[in-house]
Amino acid sequence: MIRGRCAVLVVAALSIPVAGCATSPTEPSESVSTPTAHQQPDTLSQSPTALFEAVSASIVVVYGKDGEGMRRSLGSGVVIARGEVATNCHVIEHAATLSVTHRNRDYPATLKDADYERDVCSLTVTGFDAPVVERGETQSLKIGQKVFAIGAPYGLELTLSEGLISGLRDVPDGRVLQISAPISPGSSGGGLFGERGRLIGLPTFSLSGGQQVNFAVPVEWVTALSQRSTTTKPAAQRVVGWLMTTLVLERKKDWPGLLEHAQAWAQAQPQETMAWTYLGVACDQTKEFTKAIEAFQQALRIKPDFGKEREQRDRASYLDHRGTRTRGWSHFVTHDMTGESTSGRAGTTETGCASTGIAGLLSRIDSRPLCVCLCFHQGAV
Repeated sequence: MIRGRCAVLVVAALSIPVAGCATSPTEPSESVSTPTAHQQPDTLSQSPTALFEAVSASIVVVYGKDGEGMRRSLGSGVVIARGEVATNCHVIEHAATLSVTHRNRDYPATLKDADYERDVCSLTVTGFDAPVVERGETQSLKIGQKVFAIGAPYGLELTLSEGLISGLRDVPDGRVLQISAPISPGSSGGGLFGERGRLIGLPTFSLSGGQQVNFAVPVEWVTALSQRSTTTKPAAQRVVGWLMTTLVLERKKDWPGLLEHAQAWAQAQPQETMAWTYLGVACDQTKEFTKAIEAFQQALRIKPDFGKEREQRDRASYLDHRGTRTRGWSHFVTHDMTGESTSGRAGTTETGCASTGIAGLLSRIDSRPLCVCLCFHQGAV
């Protein structure tokens, strides 16, 4: 349970303990190969039945066992290479030994790569040969597109649920997916697929408060795993843990709470781009515009291409002359307090507010009073 302002929402990782093994409810971190799955042309989508038949053979159940070989935790996994399975780190973190179940057969497994900050791990599975999923990407996804989650909620192997992308959150190297597809404990680390049967993420955690809101980490984090792998577990709260609380506060529009949280995040992890980005968002919402600019500047210093990733996506972002958010995707914008706005695209000046990348924003800061806004899909949460 998130304390204080977020007490009405429960944040939960989606793995499940077996035989009394406890997991943390607030942070998941506590608690090209052949053969390939069937591929479809880019222009075609699949029915739920066809998609399930195409990719379900690439989904497994992951078990964490104690020193005596007893199952103590379970989650899901997806085959990303021959003899290799991706899952969430919180599924297997406290296990003495690991195993994977596929089509009613158990296989011994060992940890291969681990990115504890992002809660993405991979396992080497001995004697295991199953179809490898085709990976997609999150940059071209749009709100309203169908998604399909396949995993083992409560240990029920090969369970399919269908939903929509209801929100997208920019993060370095991809976008966190907010989805309406029902998922439950045990779904962690399974496959989230787009309409064409490509892997786009791993279901990881949910926020519950009146209705369930579920999130998947992006497939790009799986792809980057080997470059980011470490054997050292962070002593303090991790990126995914910070992000979970951040999304609770953003969803509630608790901007003072987000400001306090983002300040703590930036202090604890000063090299984390998302911490400074959300600090900028919170400062903007609480009308601390100078501090918002400073926070966005720091985000740019850490990851200079973070703003460019946003700008390259052709998504319009609109604000009225008062700087009020309407609809649109994550774009940094400059708003001249006199009512004129200048976009980051050369030669474009218009009344109101225009979208720009963070690099364009910072290059145009001058003596005029400016405010900085970062638009999210507020209406989609």
